[in-house]
Amino acid sequence: MEIAIPAKWLGDDEISKVLGSNHAQEIITYYKQMNEEGGRPLGEARVLVVGEADGGKTKLLRALLYGEYGEKFKDARDPTDGIEVNTLDSEGIRLRLWDFGGQEIMHATHRFFLSRRCVYVLVADSTRDSNYNEEKIEYWLELLKFFGGDSPVLLVASKVENFSLNVNERGLQEKYPNLVPIPAIRTSAKTGAGIEELRRAIFEQVGSLQSVNVMLPRTFLSVKDALEELKSSQKVKVIEDAVYRRLCEENDITEEERQNTLLHLLHDMGVVLHYEDDRLSDFGILNPDWATGGVYKVVNSPQIKESHGKFSLAQLKTILADEEMYPASMRRRIVDLMKKFGTDL
Repeated sequence: MEIAIPAKWLGDDEISKVLGSNHAQEIITYYKQMNEEGGRPLGEARVLVVGEADGGKTKLLRALLYGEYGEKFKDARDPTDGIEVNTLDSEGIRLRLWDFGGQEIMHATHRFFLSRRCVYVLVADSTRDSNYNEEKIEYWLELLKFFGGDSPVLLVASKVENFSLNVNERGLQEKYPNLVPIPAIRTSAKTGAGIEELRRAIFEQVGSLQSVNVMLPRTFLSVKDALEELKSSQKVKVIEDAVYRRLCEENDITEEERQNTLLHLLHDMGVVLHYEDDRLSDFGILNPDWATGGVYKVVNSPQIKESHGKFSLAQLKTILADEEMYPASMRRRIVDLMKKFGTDL
C-alpha cells in the first residue's frame, strides 16, 4: 500500500515538535495513523495570566470572561489565591485561562506550571511607579523566557482610568523578542476600556500557535478526554505514571515513545503536569491546587519557620494532614517539587 505524504508534512517543525522527533520514519508512522483513524485539530491553547499581587489580574479576567465592569465592577471577585482556571470559547478555539495569584511567597510555585506552546498575558499595574514596573516586568519576562521558550507575551497595563503605564516598551521588546511588538494594551476592569482589544489580541496570538491547528490522531484525543473527565470529578488530584500508561493502552497507544509524545503535549496544554525528573517522573498532576496548596502549607508552617526550614517526615505528616489530598505516598512529592523549582523555606 502506497501512502502519499503531503510535502508540507515532511520537515514540518511543529509536527516534529508534536512527535518529539524529526526522523522521516516517525513522520511516516504519524501520517499512517492519521490516515487510518482520522483526527482533528487540537483547537485549544493555554493562556497564562501573570503579574504582581493586587495588579488587577483577576478583575481583568472577570471583565474579559463575564463582562464584569462598570456597575458590575464593584461586585467582581477578590484577588486569586493560588491558581484559578477558566475556559473561553470563540471562533472554534477553546482557551484555558490560568489566573495566577500574585503573592510573592507563591511566585516559585508558578514555575511548576509555565511551559511552551502557550500565550502569556503579563499584567502591569499602571498605578505603580515606573521603576517598580520596569523591575517587575523584567523579572517576569526573564521567568517566561526560561520556562516558556518563544511563547508570545502580551504586555497589558491595568487600572488606566486615572494613570498610564510609563515604561520603556521599545527597550523591553528589543531585549525580549517574544514580547509581542505592539504597545501595551491599556485596560480598565472598572470602565471596560481595552477589554475587547485584549480579547482580540489574545485570540490573534493563540491563532499564531502552530500547535493549535496541528491535526492529532483520535487516539490521542481520546486519552486527553479521559484525563479531562478524571479532572472534572474533583476527586483525582494526581495520576500515577502506570495508570496513565494503562489508559493509553486502553486507547490503542501501546508504544512507550508515543505515550511520551502525548504526555509532553498534555503537559504544555496543562491537562496533566509531568516532570522528567527522577523524583517526579512516576506521577502527573491533574489539579494544580494540589501542588500550590501543599507548598503553601509547608512554607507557611510555624513549625518549619521556627526550625529555619528544617523538618522531619513526621512533621510533614502533621503539616499535610489531609489524608485524601496528601496520602503518605505523595507527601514527599511536594518537597521534591519545591526542590526541583528552588522554592525557599
